[in-house]
Amino acid sequence: LGNNQIVGYSYVTDITGKPAILTRVIQNRDIYNQGKSSIHTFLGIILAAGIVSALITAVVLEIMVLSRITGLTKRVARIKDKEDYKQTLKFRGKDEVATLAISINQMLARIKKSADRETERLTEIKHEKEGVDNLVLERTKQLKAETSLFLASVDSLPIGYMLLDEDDTIIMFNPTLQTVLKGYAIDKGMLSRATVNTSPALT
Repeated sequence: LGNNQIVGYSYVTDITGKPAILTRVIQNRDIYNQGKSSIHTFLGIILAAGIVSALITAVVLEIMVLSRITGLTKRVARIKDKEDYKQTLKFRGKDEVATLAISINQMLARIKKSADRETERLTEIKHEKEGVDNLVLERTKQLKAETSLFLASVDSLPIGYMLLDEDDTIIMFNPTLQTVLKGYAIDKGMLSRATVNTSPALT
């Protein structure tokens, strides 16, 4: 008769054993309904407990892990942007996040040490370059002074002086030579050695 009532049938026999009276009993299904209600209540409690447990786990995970990892990521990004490897990450505890922060601090220390060595090396190279530049500048000044002194000495010689290259081309000559070789048009590269050797003024 539905979920709320249950019906049962039985018969009573006569003296000959044949059914004489048919009886019917109707009873409310209190035990069934109570059990069904208990199951629904139990399932609701389990569902509520699962939701509460999930919320508690999420909050604990956020506080103990996710927020620490987020903070660690932000600090590392800040150090990277500023390139300030002197900073260190400070995390309390002995969990995996604190261990990771210690490893990152060790890495930052190695990076800082390497950067310091590179800076020192660049400074040394800069000083060496400045020293070489100063040496080259000083040597250039000396060569210019020596060249000027040599040219002045050649110009003041009382005899003719001529400088030829390996192809017998005149590179330079002094004014005395031009005086000695009167009648010759002397210009750089225009007088051969044979002509110079046959000039009686040079002997």
